[in-house]
Amino acid sequence: MASTILFRPHAGGLGDSLIYSTLPELWVRERRSDVYIVDCNFRNPGVPAIVWESNPFVSGIVKTPATHAIEYGSRLNALLLQYKNNIKAHEAFFGFEPAHAHPKIYWQPKYIRGLSAKVLLDPTGITLPYTKAAFEPFVRWLAEQGVTSGNDLMVLESSFNPSDSTIFPELPRVRADTIFDFASAIYSCALFMTNESGGAALASAIKGAAPYPKICAAMATRSFNTRTWVWSNIDYWITGSLTPDF
Repeated sequence: MASTILFRPHAGGLGDSLIYSTLPELWVRERRSDVYIVDCNFRNPGVPAIVWESNPFVSGIVKTPATHAIEYGSRLNALLLQYKNNIKAHEAFFGFEPAHAHPKIYWQPKYIRGLSAKVLLDPTGITLPYTKAAFEPFVRWLAEQGVTSGNDLMVLESSFNPSDSTIFPELPRVRADTIFDFASAIYSCALFMTNESGGAALASAIKGAAPYPKICAAMATRSFNTRTWVWSNIDYWITGSLTPDF
């Protein structure tokens, strides 16, 4: 008889779901479980849509008490140090032999031809918002290193997570009305420049082990040192301290 897993992500953000995105497949394939995701007050409807509703190993989203959830503390910290990979550490936490190195989505993004040579900038962030003073120097420094010419830059905006309009106001914008449009834009570009946000987690899932898109993310020193939100296929630019806490 199959067991039933009622798994609750610890919070409602995009990255908060993607860090667990490989678990349902392991529960189904290795333990023959039925997996349901417990509603955790997702920040917008796009989060469950792209992470869980499109996952063929998830039977549904429910509003019931959870049977399984992560416990942040010394055990997970030890696994992060052991595996040096956040996805592998979370799989090991639930007793699996780690099988994935990156978060995973099962929906295939659509290719947008006009973005193939573009560098898309995503300065948005909810947990740790990035200001103009923090994000623009990150982009300019990479331009100075020859990563981008500067003529190929565009700001990726979304209807579900408004960005700061004062960040690079002179640059053209590309609009994503849904999270699926957002994912397709990332999938289609040459380089995605973001920060420690759900956008970085989504980009990591889209890229996987492929060579493109290239991904660069700005990250505060304290966040980087915890390794919890460091995705192994992203290049990081460490900012130092952005706030008294980070």
